[in-house]
Amino acid sequence: MFPFDAKSLDESIKNYKKYSTDETTSFGRCIHIDDKYIGDIWAYCIDAQNKSGYLSIVIFNKSYWKKGLGSKVIKDFVNILKNKYDLQKLFAYTFTNNVASIKCLQKVGFETVEDFEEDGVWSKKLVQIIK
Repeated sequence: MFPFDAKSLDESIKNYKKYSTDETTSFGRCIHIDDKYIGDIWAYCIDAQNKSGYLSIVIFNKSYWKKGLGSKVIKDFVNILKNKYDLQKLFAYTFTNNVASIKCLQKVGFETVEDFEEDGVWSKKLVQIIK
């Protein structure tokens, strides 16, 4: 699939090469179970100087929710980030009413650092110190 901003195959390939270098500020993987695509996990705003970044995980296929897959994928992905980028701190955001997301993040060591309201919706900012 083309990224939304790609207007051609050549542009998509150029973007792929650009975001495949070690200097990129974004890195991600597709999540597959039994050769079936179920979601994505990404680190974005990777800051090499401060050794930090932000985490995003989405499991689109609801039949895989509440099975512990999110926490397993996050653990494995954090190890990749630690080795590839030497990250020491990872942040994540989630809606306060997304209890499953909060529990998943807490299960792998994230802690709430801020609760905030934006446009009438409450959210949480969490952090994991990577050891």
